[in-house]
Amino acid sequence: MRILSLGIVLFMFSGLGLCQDEPAPDAAEKAIQFANSPSALSATASALARTGQSGKAKQLLSSVVAHAKERYVCRFLVASAYAELGEKEQAFESLEQGVLQRST
Repeated sequence: MRILSLGIVLFMFSGLGLCQDEPAPDAAEKAIQFANSPSALSATASALARTGQSGKAKQLLSSVVAHAKERYVCRFLVASAYAELGEKEQAFESLEQGVLQRST
């Protein structure tokens, strides 16, 4: 889990220009590679969207939503990623599903 958190943090910071050692695409790939949960992938999708990589964020988010049929996915994190992408309707839909699932 510590490696995953580090990958996501490096990715976010590099996208914001705060971490010069790790270029954003490399850090994003590492975060995706070490992600072992839909929640971590949702957070990575949010970071991708925030750094302007909306195509990759949408692709990653699509795979997260597909996993929701097989295992628990925190819909609040998915909603956050949709909000970062500017997709308000899908963000609200995901929030509603989260309330129905009683997500935390």
